[in-house]
Amino acid sequence: GTELTHALTDGNYTLQATANDTLGQSNPTNPRNILVDTIFPLIDFASPTPANLTVVNGTVVLNFTASDTNLVNITISLDGSTTQLCTSSPCSFALNTTTVAEGNPTVHPTVIDVAGNLNSTSTRTVDVDNSDPTIQFVSPTPSSDVYSSNQTINVTGSDSHLGTLTLVVDNSIVATSATSPLTFLLTEGNH
Repeated sequence: GTELTHALTDGNYTLQATANDTLGQSNPTNPRNILVDTIFPLIDFASPTPANLTVVNGTVVLNFTASDTNLVNITISLDGSTTQLCTSSPCSFALNTTTVAEGNPTVHPTVIDVAGNLNSTSTRTVDVDNSDPTIQFVSPTPSSDVYSSNQTINVTGSDSHLGTLTLVVDNSIVATSATSPLTFLLTEGNH
């Protein structure tokens, strides 16, 4: 037999072969349509998507764009498990943080085309914080009672992303602190 090679560039082609004999008779094959696709699809996070290590809670939308002439799907994985498939671009994934453990889950999108060319982005990690901060009065804060001298009020609060502690006396903010504990001297008066 004879083996010939011809390099095909990316694109659509129709193939057909014909056998001829010396008597002038011929027999063609049925045509076959093929696609040559050697180009890997592109994928990236799209705006608005939280930046890497952004603190999130509730439902957070992550957006992706992919480009390829022959796109099959975009696969969104959360901590290594497939959570969503999109068959077109752009693609959005709504992450409900109440369904994942607090911490740093990773989101990893991949894209594949009809030729099996696969591409992915780097992972994006979000910092899930579904817990309310804690706060409490601590000693020597007085309990509800009558006192004949100034009283020291101590408040502690904690949260992995603590913002501020605020002390309110008689419906007025009297002290705030970005760190715990917060200490305030309550002077004489009817409070």
